Amino acid sequence: MSRKNGITPIPPYFTNTKDGHEPYIRITSSLYLSPLFKKITYSARCLFIDMYLYVGADFDEPFTYPETQARNRLDMSRQTFLNSRDLLVENGFIEVIEFNRNLRKSNLYKLSMKWRFILQEQGYNYDIRKRSYNQNVVPTPLIKNKDR
Repeated sequence: MSRKNGITPIPPYFTNTKDGHEPYIRITSSLYLSPLFKKITYSARCLFIDMYLYVGADFDEPFTYPETQARNRLDMSRQTFLNSRDLLVENGFIEVIEFNRNLRKSNLYKLSMKWRFILQEQGYNYDIRKRSYNQNVVPTPLIKNKDR
């Protein structure tokens, strides 16, 4: 007996389509619960999710994301877009490959994994069982005062 098509429809409480077939993305708990993701603004989170949805399956390839895209899809002002983009770059969620402002073209972006390395540098470890982050704090040695 041959297998059927492996496409599983999305449950109806997650979609507004009749057949349950539409593009979707996966956001893992390690990303969603990370201290860096919590630290960025709500607008930056929405921008990241929309960029991720816009890229789709080609997440390793550079992509263009016009500012007008954020205005139309997210009702975001130009300054909010720029601030959110800068937060995403600063916290390692995206990289700007090309700044094309003078060429009057959209910038080239790429999704990044730097946020994972930033968390490691800050001493955070993800506990899969608890689905939470633990920070390994190294205790500083007490310096005894010689005068006393």
